[in-house]
Amino acid sequence: MYSDANENAESVGTLRDAMLAIQEHGRLTGMYYPLAQRVVAFLLETRGLGTVHRMCSKPLGSEEELEVALLDELGLSIDQFQAELDAYPPWSVAQLRQDQACEGADAVVSQAAWTIELGCSAPGVEGRLGGEVSSHVLVEIAEFGQYAFDFNTSEPLQNLKVELRGCERDGLASIYYTTWIGSTGESNHLAPIFNDLTPGVYVLRFRLKDSSSLGPDVQIALSVAQWP
Repeated sequence: MYSDANENAESVGTLRDAMLAIQEHGRLTGMYYPLAQRVVAFLLETRGLGTVHRMCSKPLGSEEELEVALLDELGLSIDQFQAELDAYPPWSVAQLRQDQACEGADAVVSQAAWTIELGCSAPGVEGRLGGEVSSHVLVEIAEFGQYAFDFNTSEPLQNLKVELRGCERDGLASIYYTTWIGSTGESNHLAPIFNDLTPGVYVLRFRLKDSSSLGPDVQIALSVAQWP
């Protein structure tokens, strides 16, 4: 789910193909990683995290075991589940994350100041221990214009990737999307400027590729204001 190599990869094969590969090789082979990612993303989107947790507690080493798990948890055979999966739009994991973020409209923050946590145990942080971690907030922009996003971090951060993506869509794509990458250095400060923001709600997401040296309580203090 959090591998850049598979984030927008096209899935090939079917669940039966993937289970046959597991039985032949004793593991899931690389060509089926995007399919596995799509299955997990599909379960998250349509059934919720609890279903994923329960499926992970079941033996899934063969086609027969998978069918038993699907029937027990979803009431679907492998072929019925495959048909439902195939009928769902081929969205990427990035689009899935956007869907989930924009659904939290009650958490919208107007132009003001607030704090985002990136420590592994902080609420809302996603990723892999020691690997890439990310967190997001929803920002509401009231007027068209350029905006400065002013960051002050509790410790130096290297290669911090900042994504700003509008919740308004054209099909599966956000109408507004931009990224910015920078390092705070010893000043622990960054102030990227984003242009041509139209009124609406945006997902502001922070990503760090390497969290191996990240403190457990790292924070980003953020304020947003029109510029200049």
